[in-house]
Amino acid sequence: DEYKRGIVSHQPDVIVYDNTVVPTEGPSINPEACYAESYAFKCNAVLPGATAQVAYEINAAMVHLSSCCVYGSGTGQPFTESDTVLPVTTTGQNISVGETAVTRVLFDSPHLIFRCPWRYSSTPEGHISLIGTGRSSWADGMLPVLAVNPIWDKVLVNAVAVALSRLMNARGLRRKMKLSGIYNLGSLGSASWKQLDNLI
Repeated sequence: DEYKRGIVSHQPDVIVYDNTVVPTEGPSINPEACYAESYAFKCNAVLPGATAQVAYEINAAMVHLSSCCVYGSGTGQPFTESDTVLPVTTTGQNISVGETAVTRVLFDSPHLIFRCPWRYSSTPEGHISLIGTGRSSWADGMLPVLAVNPIWDKVLVNAVAVALSRLMNARGLRRKMKLSGIYNLGSLGSASWKQLDNLI
């Protein structure tokens, strides 16, 4: 299909899939909301596996930016990669399906899956924007404490670059496969929206 041809035409050594979509949770009769839910299912559950299949066919490594929402409700302690995946939302369930598809297709091929919390970046106005929520903070006012610790996109990119460099520079498939797998990424501490604004 067009998606596959678009990737193959570039003959990449590495494919990075970063398209986690979080629609409003819950059933809806609103046509736009229903479309958003269908689009999110495709992005979260279907396309990761399809992308992995292309990577396998052209012998490319794959980086899949996933989400920590596959764990569901937490205990107040940081999750580890060996923790049980038990998503409690439709989005988490779909993302888990996408992860499973990637690991199934690339079980013997180099790949990295990064489970990330909400990610944020600075906006032209100087405030922060949580990627995936469409929500921006304000410079002042009463702001809620974040329920999860987001990660700055700049930190995320650097971490992925380091891990990918080690993977690609490893000699032999066996060493590459030892580095392949799932990694959790996140930040320590807690902050309000305003504190994150001031930090940036």
